[in-house]
Formats: sequence, structure tokens, C-alpha cells
Amino acid sequence: MMISDQTLRLLILNDSESEAERLISMLHNAGKNVRAQLVTAETMEAQLQEQNWELLIAEDSAADVDHCIQAIRRHNKDVPVILQSDREGSHIAVEGMKRGASDVVQLDQDQHLLLVIDREVENRRQRQQRIQSDKKRREAEQRAHELLDSSRDGIAFIQDGLCLYVNKSFAELLKYQDAEEVECTPVIDLVEESQQAEVKSFLQEFTLQGGELEQQQYKLRCVCSDDSIQELLVSLNHGRFEEEPCIELRTQSNVQDQDMVEEMQKMKQLDHGTGLYNRQYMSKHLNQLLNTEAPKAFVMLIEIDNFFEQVQPKVGLSASDDVLKQIAELILPCLGEKDILTRFADDAFMVLSHLPTMDAVQKCCESILKSCGDSIIEANNKTVQVNASIGVAVVNENSSDSDTVIDQAAEAINSIRSEESEDAPKIKIYEPKRVGSEKTNADDIQKAIAQGRFRLLFQPVISLRGSGEEFYEVLLRMLDEHGEEISPAHFLDLAKSIGSATKLDRWVILESMKTLAKQRSQSPKTKLMITVSAESIQDRTLISWVSRVLQAAKIGANSVAFQISEKDANQNLKETQSFIKEVQGIKASCVITNFGCSLNPSNTIKHLETDLYKVDGSFAMDIQNNNQSPDALIALLGELHEAGKTSFIPQVENASILSSLWQAGVHYIQGHYLQAPAPAMEYDFTMDG
Repeated sequence: MMISDQTLRLLILNDSESEAERLISMLHNAGKNVRAQLVTAETMEAQLQEQNWELLIAEDSAADVDHCIQAIRRHNKDVPVILQSDREGSHIAVEGMKRGASDVVQLDQDQHLLLVIDREVENRRQRQQRIQSDKKRREAEQRAHELLDSSRDGIAFIQDGLCLYVNKSFAELLKYQDAEEVECTPVIDLVEESQQAEVKSFLQEFTLQGGELEQQQYKLRCVCSDDSIQELLVSLNHGRFEEEPCIELRTQSNVQDQDMVEEMQKMKQLDHGTGLYNRQYMSKHLNQLLNTEAPKAFVMLIEIDNFFEQVQPKVGLSASDDVLKQIAELILPCLGEKDILTRFADDAFMVLSHLPTMDAVQKCCESILKSCGDSIIEANNKTVQVNASIGVAVVNENSSDSDTVIDQAAEAINSIRSEESEDAPKIKIYEPKRVGSEKTNADDIQKAIAQGRFRLLFQPVISLRGSGEEFYEVLLRMLDEHGEEISPAHFLDLAKSIGSATKLDRWVILESMKTLAKQRSQSPKTKLMITVSAESIQDRTLISWVSRVLQAAKIGANSVAFQISEKDANQNLKETQSFIKEVQGIKASCVITNFGCSLNPSNTIKHLETDLYKVDGSFAMDIQNNNQSPDALIALLGELHEAGKTSFIPQVENASILSSLWQAGVHYIQGHYLQAPAPAMEYDFTMDG
């Protein structure tokens, strides 16, 4: 049998470890796969930086609750918080939500808690999906804008007689240096006076006809910036620009001096007063970063205190740029090698920082403030001493767009300004404000068992260390009355609840042995890994029955390994220990699966005398899908290998993770990258190298 591979990444804050264990056990009994970590104020920061978590469940009376909630905000992580309380009354929920929790549940209301968990996890999934959709949309829009901007064709979008957008080529045809000089200009103003009435009538008619008209061509006599007349043959189409219906004008043009164009483009990105890049350059690079798979950076808005009130009046307006240039020279040595410093406003700079941690950014900000405060700046024969305030915004997978990130940094600055005390902190990290399918039923399973509507699939497990063994994991699928597959997540827990889990396990074992007997006649090295439920672990007659099945099929027991999930093993420790001894007594093997999800995985190794461990698939998925550091997985593997255990990594979906697994000493891997589950065992193990 197979359990669902959806693992809830859960942080638990509770002063009682036994209560945390009870919570995990309750979630397991409810059919949820959980990878849990007990946290404190000291460990919360590291957990948020090193791994992706989906939920925090905390006891509202725990000492570190507020610290942990603030840490989540400070790191800009989408980790909903559910508080548990032993107090009653609606005011408890109000208090908790004001502290930053998504909801508050009474300690003994497990069913309520399960519903709240489902809601918060689903809400988070939808938020993440929206962020990804927004990124894809922005990326597509950016590509479209870049294509328009770089097109050699002159392109303009017209709405209600105004130029919504013109590209560089169109502006150059009319001898304008910058397209912005033409945008928002009435199109009639660009046409020779003698043709204006005719063009106005034509555009009105073209607009009224809408999509009924195909592409039209029209010859315009345009007035250039130097008042000369330029005849343009334009094609007109109905289109959309930034979701607004409009008319698209397009004409052919040749760029005569590409070098000059590129130089002009470069000049547009610079602030001429300081020589730094300007705000537009910052926005462009920030958007490019946000369009990547897993953006990680910080934006620092550095604002000079009292610049307009004290600094500028003292040195004069003409020398203000010189002051800012000298301040920039003080800031640059404090930054990381890859950081980008820009002139953001008349009195402010902005840094796109790629420093690795928030602590590093904090130290960088402190260095900037010290450098500015300790220096005397001379301009226009006057000396000034400047101080600054710095607002920081986190850029990560939860950041929607560049404007939002910049606004967050500005809001952090504003919160500094709002604190009037002289000893108020001059560095502020932005923290968001908080404001108050059809189910398979028991009858379906009973009918499927009676009618034999189950089938087996086999997925190869490949050695990274040159072993000659040919492992396959056996996976169970249920078919509905129309022959369509039903996910194990929809029927396995229900099968357990109606007492059919052991019956299904025996069916899987029997059918697997029949298939293995045929397979070994062609591939004698084939071995199967078969998952058994907690109910089968407690069945004292199972192994003797398995022994008889193996004898009847003429198969050696060493060709079979039984898989037990870590949660089932921990919840039934004595029974699991007895089961492992019985399995080893007939020369078969046991594999502990979903390893690493308990609060203390090392205890599992300590209490269970088996050599094979399959790490929970969520560790590999975090590395592949979330660009998460492999450190947590490497540490877990280190415990296994130090104890002399053999390691298996499932859910290997692409090649990017292979080098990390090899270096970490992993013994076996499994996943769709190698081969998806299939009805037959046909993998070519000779290609392992």
C-alpha cells in the first residue's frame, strides 16, 4: 500500500514536548503526513532562513509566541499561525488575531483544529499560486514591452485620440529623442494641420467599426519635433495595451545609428548628478529578479535625514548633487560585491542587496550609518555632517512586484520618522500590518475489493553506488466502476477505518509475489519493496502467512523488503520491533519510510534494528521546487550514514539534485526523473552508470 506524498511542513511552539507529540499523533491519525519541528525563540530565525514551512501551531501561553510571530513577519514568510488556548470565549480569538494569528482554537477541539489547518494550508496554496501566476504575467508583459521597445518598426497605441504608448522607433521617425515626449500627446497634434480633420474622422470611423474591420493602411503626414513634415504609411489594427482596447499603428523604419541608440539607452539609466544608476534602472533589475524561480535579496532605502531642511539650504541647490555623490562614495565600500546602489530620489539612495542573511544586511546598514555619521562632507566651501535612516524590505518568493517592495521599504522609513524619540532605531525592517471532489465511501471500497478493482504499479529504485540489486517499489491503485484510477489518498485512510487495511495488504503481497515469480525467471536480481499498514504490523499471523506465500511461489525471502512509515513505527513501537524481528527471522528486510518527519528522528534509528531508511520525499521536493538549501537533508543523511544505515531518496524529479545526493553519500534514488510507476517491471538497470 502507499500513502499520500503530500507532507505538511509544520512548526510547533509548545513548552511541553509531550503535547507536541500528541499533536503530531493526532494529525497522523487524521491521515496527514507531517514533517514537524519544535521551535523556540532561539531556533525560529534559523528555521525560517534554512527551510520553507507552511504552518506554525503554537500554544498561546508559550513564552516565545510574540517573538516567533514577529520573526515570521520580519522574514516576510507566508507561514500562517494557529494558536491553541485552554481559555474560553470569543475574546480569546480576538486577542490572538490581534497578535498576528490567523485563528485561535481551544486545546481540546481537535476536529476544529483539523478544519482550520485545512483552510489555512489551502489559503496559503492559493496565495502561492497567485504569486506564481502574477510573476508569469509580469514576465510575459515585460517580454512584450521589451519587444515593442526594441522593434525596428515604429509602433504606437492610440486610445480616445491620445498616444497611450509609442516605441523608440516611432519617436525617432518624428525626430524625438525620447518616446515619453510623444506619449499622452493627442494624435491630431502630430498630424499636419491640413490633414487633421480627415485623420480625426478616419480614426473615429475605425474605432466605431471595431473588430468588423480588418487591417487598414493609411498615409499620415506627421509634424516632426523640428516642424518638418514626415510622410508615414501606417497599418492600423484593433488591439489591447495594458488591458485597454486601443488602435495599434505600425510603420517600418530603419535605425540608422545603432551605436548612438545604445549610448542613449545607457544614458537614460544613469543619474547625471552622481553618476549612479537611477530609479528606472533599479525597478528594471528588481522586476527581473522577481521573475526568477526563487528570488532572494533585500532592498535598502537610505534616506538622508533633514536633507531639504538643513543640508541643501547650507550648501546650496547647485552643490546638493556633489554632497550626494560624496555620500555615495561612503556607502559603496559597505556593500556586498554584487549589490547595486542607485540614486532613488533627491535625498535618497536605494540598494538591491544580495547579502545572504538578514543579520548581514543589519551589519551592512550599521556600517553605512557609521560611515555617514563619522564623515565630514565639504561642498561649495561649506562643511556638513549627515545622518541617515534605512528602511529594509525582504525580496523573496512572496514578493509580488517591484513597486510593492519599494513601497515596503518606504513604509519602514516612515515608521522610523513617526518615532520622535532621539534614541529611536535608525534601521527598520518592514513588517506587514495585520488586519483584524467527490469522496470515495466505504461501499465503494467494499465493492472494489469484492470485484478485484485494484492494480499494481512498479517504480524502479536505482543504486548510486554500483549495487547489482534491482529494486522496485510496489504501488497500489484502485479503479472506479469506469476503470479510472482513484488516488490512494482517497481510499487508504478509509480502508483503515473500515478494517480493510490488512485485507488490502495481503492482496498486494499475494499479487506482488505472483508477478515477482514471473519476473525473476528473466531477471533473477529483482527485489520488491512492499508497504504495509499499521494494522498489518500488529497482525501476528502475517509473517507466517508471507512465509507460506514465498514457499508456494518458490521465491527467496531476501528478495522482499517490507516498508513501514516512520509515524506508524513510532506510534506502534513495540509491535514494530517485534514485526522487524519476525521479518528478519525469515531472511526478509524492513525499510523505514517517510524518515525525518518526527520531532526526534535519531530516536527512530536508536529503537529500530533495521538497516534500510527511505527519507521523506518532502526533503527532495524542497530542494528541487523551492531552491531550498540541501543542508537539512545532508544533516539527516549524516545521522543515517554515521549509524551505518543504507539511505533511499524518493521523488527525484530532475537532474539538478543528483550531484548533491551523490556528494551526501546517498545509496539509492527513486522518482519520475528515472521512471514513472508502470504496470510492468521493465527498467534497464544496466544504464545505472
